[in-house]
Amino acid sequence: MNYPSQKISEKLKKKFDIPFRWLLGAIYLNYYTREFGFEKLNYSIKNYGTFYIGENDIKECNMSTLILICCGIELFGRLLLGHGIKSGIAEESFVNFIHYYFPEEYKKRKTRIYKNYRNSLIHSYVLGYESRYGFFPTRNNREHGNNHLTFLPRTRRLIINIDLFIKDFQEAVDRYWEDIRSGSELKFRARGKIKKINVVKNALESLKHF
Repeated sequence: MNYPSQKISEKLKKKFDIPFRWLLGAIYLNYYTREFGFEKLNYSIKNYGTFYIGENDIKECNMSTLILICCGIELFGRLLLGHGIKSGIAEESFVNFIHYYFPEEYKKRKTRIYKNYRNSLIHSYVLGYESRYGFFPTRNNREHGNNHLTFLPRTRRLIINIDLFIKDFQEAVDRYWEDIRSGSELKFRARGKIKKINVVKNALESLKHF
């Protein structure tokens, strides 16, 4: 391993401050909202009615947490491969971050997670629920909570347990950051070619405007 110099390490830490704080802060604030027990929280739509958000609503599957995790996977995949805001490489970024940093059981589902969640859920929200690339979010101690990363019977809706997903995402970010700190080099296959991944160089390139 080629450890970054102290100067580069300090530069990287400063550049990662915004992605870490903005993304992870939003994910965890949203995730733990269900524990706070908000009272009298409501909103209304003109000429439609008022929505009262109660304890049961807050403790339901936290869809926005799920969406933010998918955004985070693509973000760190872009940093990993040095893509920055380049267009046309969303899937490549997403699946490679899962491939290198998530537990083994995710690897055979990485493309499906991209299609069912990063694409279907993020782009059209609930409209994709029953589609070919449908989704089924759940939590511990809920229906299909023990069937993480399997398909709902008789459908192609992919089950994701948000409690497990957020844990595995956090651990993936930890592993990625350790590779940054140690200056690791990885390899990945893209368009039939084997390419080297210089994690430090790619991160600095992607975050050059930070």
